Amino acid sequence: MGADVGVVYSRSRTVGGWLIRASSWWDQWSHCGLLTDDGTVIEARAFAGVVETPLEEFTDRYSAHAVVRVDVPEPAAAIAWAREQIGSGYDYGAIAGIVLREPLDKPRRWQCVELVETALRMAGRPRFRRPEHRITVAQSYMVR
Repeated sequence: MGADVGVVYSRSRTVGGWLIRASSWWDQWSHCGLLTDDGTVIEARAFAGVVETPLEEFTDRYSAHAVVRVDVPEPAAAIAWAREQIGSGYDYGAIAGIVLREPLDKPRRWQCVELVETALRMAGRPRFRRPEHRITVAQSYMVR
């Protein structure tokens, strides 16, 4: 392959974090984002949408985190595409759709794993056959 892109997985002690983990059979992670070479994380956050956060601020917000390197043919394409999404809204419909098993996602709105997996696809490495809005953080972490 080409090179790699960092994906940072995390968990928090918030009610939202607990609910996400509970819906995934208590997987260890409830959130993820793309790690850039600049030391930032591009992430989709509830109530904030897609933002770029300094890594230290990101890790301070969570009780645990891990970085996984994913080989992709075009790592710069993943980061460039993700940066184009900054300012987009959060996709609450995708979260509800996973729970309800209905396609409720909204275009140009992202939840964390949807953003990460779409960026990896844009870099030439689709990791799933199902649409990105149907992938959970737990599934994303398991496919290295």
